[in-house]
Amino acid sequence: MYTDRQLKIIAVLKSADGWMSGSLLRENIGVSSRTLQMDIKAINEKQSGEPLIQSNNRLGYLLKNKIALEQEQKSYGQENYVHSKQIITLLLFEKEYTSIGTISERLFFSRSSVTSDLPQVKRIISRTPGANLLVSGQYGLKIQASENVKRIMCMKTMQSRQDYHMLFSEEEMEKVRQLYDQGVQNGVPGMELLGRDATLEKQPGLAENTVGSLWAPTGAITCPYEMTIACAENAHDNGVEFYFDFRAEKITTLRDAVEVEDDNNVLFRSRYVVNAAGIHADEISRMMGDDSFTIDGRKGEYILLDRSASGFVQRVVFQAPSALGKGVLVSPTVDGNAFVGPTAVDHSDKEDTSVTQQGIDALKAAGRKSMPDVPLNRPITSFAGVRAVPSTGDFILGQSAANPRLIQAAGISSPGLSSTPAIAMETVESLRKAGLQLQPRGDFNPVREHEKAFRNMTEEEREAAIAKDPRYGRIICRCESVTEAEIIHAIERTLGKPTLDGVKRRTRAGMGRCQGGFCAPRVMELIAQYGGVPMEKITKNGGASRLIVGRTRKEERKK
Repeated sequence: MYTDRQLKIIAVLKSADGWMSGSLLRENIGVSSRTLQMDIKAINEKQSGEPLIQSNNRLGYLLKNKIALEQEQKSYGQENYVHSKQIITLLLFEKEYTSIGTISERLFFSRSSVTSDLPQVKRIISRTPGANLLVSGQYGLKIQASENVKRIMCMKTMQSRQDYHMLFSEEEMEKVRQLYDQGVQNGVPGMELLGRDATLEKQPGLAENTVGSLWAPTGAITCPYEMTIACAENAHDNGVEFYFDFRAEKITTLRDAVEVEDDNNVLFRSRYVVNAAGIHADEISRMMGDDSFTIDGRKGEYILLDRSASGFVQRVVFQAPSALGKGVLVSPTVDGNAFVGPTAVDHSDKEDTSVTQQGIDALKAAGRKSMPDVPLNRPITSFAGVRAVPSTGDFILGQSAANPRLIQAAGISSPGLSSTPAIAMETVESLRKAGLQLQPRGDFNPVREHEKAFRNMTEEEREAAIAKDPRYGRIICRCESVTEAEIIHAIERTLGKPTLDGVKRRTRAGMGRCQGGFCAPRVMELIAQYGGVPMEKITKNGGASRLIVGRTRKEERKK
């Protein structure tokens, strides 16, 4: 039985195009030269025949069974073999049965293609002791195996749990061609399939083994939290009421209404409930009598790079999508930074947004596959989130069949932000069909005024702003050039948020190179002064995330 680190060594070597130097392998694994040598020796000692990993003082390390793998591909046919591996990879990350139709939709294969690949899928799975393919005419397919056996199978299919499926082969170009056809059918304008030279011209610095790309000129990037805040503020200005820090503990469906109650006996009554609870949407659904789906977590980790690294990437560089998601991106941001991510790891703890060394190592390896010279030595922070992955395999939208008072907007795993306008329209239509009388407001204001950030002003605009409000002349966050006036406004504005992260997302104070190391104390003072929150009760992001645990003896004497 291999250790987790040994499994990781095998996975990294399987993803390599050939020999991998010892230094690069050590960097990907995060171990010393001695530890790496000991692990490889232990791996080879577990083999009954020839060593699994070949070593060379000049070239580094090579996974020997790649030769057998290439022969196997030739005997079965390259395309079919790739298809079979992709089906297996998808099934490895599903806990329950997956229908032929779902596999077809998620992998962009025809149903007949999936069915014809089943004999080969069975043969490949049968080669791993302890693994079986369960086939049900009613429910679909399921891999029966222990977690450790599934890990080994991931290695054999040349994909780790982070799934760094790259657009560096003709097989992957075929998948991209299918995406192109789908985009054309959906009316996406301007798309092109580019060859290698045209791709490298669009984005210099890509890996030399790039074979092509799908060019989507109508795609764009935005700031996710600024967009969310803007929508919320506009909604509030048009009469929507927000209640924060409310946890639904009891939901009662009446004949003509729904009552939602928390553990403090705060009660809300409504005609309908729209379930947009993200990772907890299945729990809300069950409380209202609908247990038709479950939500699992899928953690995604990111590395955010300093602005000094921004020039190396001008486009959003996707890898070929996989069964787990859209793959690892290398992308600029609207604020001049760049990021690498996300990973995609199925995760049982819905609240765990911690960053792991394994995830960071995986991102580094994936980023360098897309762009070998990506400046990963210039990170300013890393972060993670947990996506809501539904058991249905797709978004869950519309009126619940189990409770007509429940409108579902659940299982929005990815791409959630891009889908929100369409989901909103779909939800409104579902409420209308459910019987809610909807009338347009005569005084509805669709415009939310955007205030230009001080850092983006011209010198003349800055002078005018300071003349109008001298607080614009006092810089609080030097990394991002955020002024005292902007911070105060973030606290006092519509849906202003007197938390450190609330101010940060509205102004970028604390998002620069020092990550709030210098400006945070001053921001807290302003929150206390203008937000009415005592210093001891100021939080990073609500809940129990307090930043100050007590006063010094000197401060206590002053008090």
